[in-house]
Amino acid sequence: MPEREPLEFGVWESDVGTFARATPKGELMFILSGAATFIETDGPTLSFGAGDLLVVPPNTQGTWVVSEKLRKVYVMA
Repeated sequence: MPEREPLEFGVWESDVGTFARATPKGELMFILSGAATFIETDGPTLSFGAGDLLVVPPNTQGTWVVSEKLRKVYVMA
């Protein structure tokens, strides 16, 4: 069986602002509080807030626009 990279997980927080996201890893996230929009490069725009569960596929690139201080639990693989 091939060896897998370890999972990365934790709680992440961001103040209001805009920044780029580009990572080779996929991500599962549960939004604990706040609100944001993710504008995927060559893809859809997603708005989300407290209570939402999102799955971001590997190699997804785009821009986060955090409109209310955001706090999430995440798992990256």
